[in-house]
Amino acid sequence: MVFGKYSKTLLDVISDASSFLNEFQLAKCKIEYLIRSSMTNVIPWELSPPCHLKLNVDTACFFGQGFIGIGVIIRDVNSMICATMSKRINGLFEPLNADLLALREDIRFARRKGFVIKFIESNSRLAIGLVNSTGGLSSNNLIARGVKSLLRSCEGGSFHFVPRSGNEAV
Repeated sequence: MVFGKYSKTLLDVISDASSFLNEFQLAKCKIEYLIRSSMTNVIPWELSPPCHLKLNVDTACFFGQGFIGIGVIIRDVNSMICATMSKRINGLFEPLNADLLALREDIRFARRKGFVIKFIESNSRLAIGLVNSTGGLSSNNLIARGVKSLLRSCEGGSFHFVPRSGNEAV
């Protein structure tokens, strides 16, 4: 078989396909592990500590229209809203990529406003699992590392998964 300039035997093609399949299955197992391990980081919505702010992220995918919508609410210790933002990002993104992009854009927004964020909350278990993990070379892991780095650069705190049902102000 000829692929571009290269020719491969049928055995090589099967071997490559098997290798790619194994790589995919390994990545899938890692993602499933992250989901299970992030379950321990589930907390109900609570007020932020004195002198600290909390950033709550939300994402919506509009596949038919070709964009995602992201939003953020920043609250103080008294649950008073300090700032809000919503933004449309054009493109077709998988839900996990959309959630990671939302985290990044919302932290950038807080940074531009000069806020120091103690807690970042999202109802995306997988996105929070990725930003709280250590490692991986997938494109999602690279975005997650960028999100963590951005939060550190603005003296930020930690990421928490809060399920949609627990994501209400008390």
